[in-house]
Amino acid sequence: MTFIKYAIIMALGAALMTCTFGIELSGRQSSSMTGDWTFNYFPQSEFDTRFVQPQFDDSKWQAVAIPHTWSTYETTGEVHPFIYTPSERDDTYWWYGWGYYRKTFRLDPSLKNKRITVEFDGVQKYSRIYLNGKFIGDHKGGFTSFYFDLTDEINWKNENVLAVLVSNRRNDEHQIPPMTAGNWNVYGGIYRNVRMVVKNNIHFPYQGSYKHEGGTFITTSGVSQHAATVHIKTYVQNSSSKDENAVLKTTVISPENKKFTLTALKKVSAGDMACFEQDNKILDPILWSPDSPSLYKVVSTLTVNDQIVDEIKSPLGIRWFRWDYDTNDLYVNGSKINIKGINRHQEYPWLGDAIPKWISRMDMVDIKQNLGHNFMRLAHYPNDAYLYHLADSLGIIMVEEAPNIKSIDFNEKVQEQNVREMIRRDRNHPSIFFWSMGNETHDAADSKWAVEEDTSRIIHLRKGQDGGDYIQHTHKNLDMEQLLRVTIRGWFDEDDAPEGFSSKPSNGQWASNNTWQHQAARIREASVRGLLGDNCNAWLYEDHGADREYKNCILKHINPKGWVDMYRQPKYIYWLTKAFYTDIPTVFVHPHFWRTEYIGEKKDIQIDANTEDIELFVNGKSYGVQYPSKQSFNTVTFKDVLVERGTLKAVGNIGTKKLEHKVTMPGQPFKLTLTTSHDQITADRSSVAIVTANIVDDAGNPVIDAQNILKWQVTGPATLVGPSLYKSDIMKHEEPQGTGYTVVPVSNVIRATNQAGKITVTVSSKGLQPATVMINAIPPQPKDSWLIQKALDDQNRSKVTRDTSFVRKSDAVPQFILPTRENHTFKEHENTDYEKIIENFIHDRNRGVYEDMIAFPVLIDVLANKLASSNGYLIADDYNFFIHQFNVLCVLEKAIDSALSDPAKADKLKKTYAVNVLEKGQQIDLEEEIEKL
Repeated sequence: MTFIKYAIIMALGAALMTCTFGIELSGRQSSSMTGDWTFNYFPQSEFDTRFVQPQFDDSKWQAVAIPHTWSTYETTGEVHPFIYTPSERDDTYWWYGWGYYRKTFRLDPSLKNKRITVEFDGVQKYSRIYLNGKFIGDHKGGFTSFYFDLTDEINWKNENVLAVLVSNRRNDEHQIPPMTAGNWNVYGGIYRNVRMVVKNNIHFPYQGSYKHEGGTFITTSGVSQHAATVHIKTYVQNSSSKDENAVLKTTVISPENKKFTLTALKKVSAGDMACFEQDNKILDPILWSPDSPSLYKVVSTLTVNDQIVDEIKSPLGIRWFRWDYDTNDLYVNGSKINIKGINRHQEYPWLGDAIPKWISRMDMVDIKQNLGHNFMRLAHYPNDAYLYHLADSLGIIMVEEAPNIKSIDFNEKVQEQNVREMIRRDRNHPSIFFWSMGNETHDAADSKWAVEEDTSRIIHLRKGQDGGDYIQHTHKNLDMEQLLRVTIRGWFDEDDAPEGFSSKPSNGQWASNNTWQHQAARIREASVRGLLGDNCNAWLYEDHGADREYKNCILKHINPKGWVDMYRQPKYIYWLTKAFYTDIPTVFVHPHFWRTEYIGEKKDIQIDANTEDIELFVNGKSYGVQYPSKQSFNTVTFKDVLVERGTLKAVGNIGTKKLEHKVTMPGQPFKLTLTTSHDQITADRSSVAIVTANIVDDAGNPVIDAQNILKWQVTGPATLVGPSLYKSDIMKHEEPQGTGYTVVPVSNVIRATNQAGKITVTVSSKGLQPATVMINAIPPQPKDSWLIQKALDDQNRSKVTRDTSFVRKSDAVPQFILPTRENHTFKEHENTDYEKIIENFIHDRNRGVYEDMIAFPVLIDVLANKLASSNGYLIADDYNFFIHQFNVLCVLEKAIDSALSDPAKADKLKKTYAVNVLEKGQQIDLEEEIEKL
């Protein structure tokens, strides 16, 4: 990504932040607690409460800042851009232990009569909170927000120690979704922001708790272009010992800054919560839509005895929408929307999910402004609330999903908690049209929980069962994952992939090149579930990490199906989408044939453009004019262009304006260039910058296929988050280690320390001129005086590393039946015998003794039912999930035979395990079960 693109996105993002958050509030105080935590990780599966005691000496523990995770290279030292061992099956060390966070602070004694709370935006995935050694409470779930009231345990005379214990065990005892599915990475730690909030005893309670109501709930009815009625429920908590007469003033501010205020008076009894309900009719409302995301603001002010005691703000967008189930179209404000959708995961290389808000903003602005998407599913879980604020402002229709995936027996109480937390926190966002109860699971969240919370949205479930009586919308109405192709940036066409790789693989789960992905999105027969231009929700914006292994992929444990690669460098389909979906003047020449190895050959040159016409020139010679159109997906191809040294230029016209894209054939790599996302960051340990390296020839032309070894060096008050040595992975074949670097441009991440000063980043490569970029680390802004957070230096502190003396048996199991790398379609006909089909499928691909296992007929029955429900379509992910469960049961069956002398009892126990694990989805710890035997 270029510096100019970064600058545009950051400027747009800054405007969005001002638009969304630019109201000064009073009555409460809030302060970030992101800096100066101590951290350690211990691999023992039982947590140790010695580390939560205030007197414990943590002076040798590493000092860290939030957001933080222990799952990435920065802690593990394992070279992979995401998680090297994304499953306990690979290695249990970073999964079965506990992360310990400690924060030392003081509070101004003048706050003694206030309510003191701590709010967490996301902790992955089970956390226990202690203050001054006393257990405050726990939270189950890594994707929803939560809070705890610390008031009664605050030490007003001395320092306080807040301790957070975090477990990220996937197959956990609480059965917290997502568990072992592995479709995406789950990063352990306090990976979203933390803040301390001080309120008066009468206040607006926290919005987003499953334990109680809070904040506001704003809905609209009777919406038309002429009028709309706004209903506002506002919750007020009285935590004092006496009744209070509370006055609620609700100010609604229009997009044009016109204001009207509603006032209500209510007696709130001591210890009780009251609900204020207010209605107002708005004439000629300014409607919210993807093309015109007009936002109202609602400011709720609570007054007691003429004193403001609390104030909060809420978003409001006035719109109406419906799904037409006859045509499967979405209508917004009476107009049909052509769904131009995409998915995204909350992840960036080397940082994992512990990313700053500006990276999320960069992605969201790119998705809307540059790719023209108007619809989005933030993958399989609730994201940071900030993402939904961005969607409101940008105009992106959102699907928010509970994190239930695959056929696993999740804890129903935890599922209900997560659904209520998700909806209560985010219910006021006009961008959210759908609540989703899960994905590819037979244990979806119960839709009745969603309906009890909110009846104004559509309740969705994708390829799932057991979602209750209120599911309104499924994958049959809109498949939320379409156009899936595994592609490697740098494999521009078939010549760039390793020898023997198919340029047009028969299966969408096999890795191939960018041209293939670009073509498949435009041909219905070649596409995977959908076509660009239909109502389409593509999978997905960026390459991401996952417990998946795709055939011929460069690395294990990445899912490279993105429109951009993991470093946000565009693939060809990015430019196709931009030209087809947006009105941004676009001309992009696919440059891969304009290289010296093709000189003298005739090649077809493809161009993505939304101009009225396109004329192609080679060194000034015209190859004619073509006319991009929606019918051609705004793509044109000039046949048999002779490749020669010099410049390839495409020129298009839009009215009187000319637009061109030049590709000059590069010479040999000559020097490096560097750009940075920031020229200034804050010296607070949490601030990061993305530095991007490129390689050019001696005339400054980019060498698009350069793969030179890169050495990164940082001097000054910063550290590299990624490794210092990048070797290209472009010719790797399903390797466990790598950086994700194929060809330039490619990025690394630097992190500020707690010291201000000049940071120098240098990238060098043998035979090339090096490049340097300067970044200034500035001191943090003065902190709130009422919250005194203990400052930590790094002297004598030890970085967390793996304890090599600790050994725990791996959860890896023998593969009695091998997984598959591809999806399969079995022809459906009357009386299809799916049991026989799946049994033959397994026999044809495996040689081993597994038929005699008690679990085998149960496996066949489960997989046959899956085939029947999908009309004969076998999804590799589903198949592999059940095959792994079966392989676990095979080991367990052998252990049962050794432990029990009575064959009848042994077989009965084996059958019980088979039914529980394969049919009911119960998860077991193999080592623990064997120990029980």
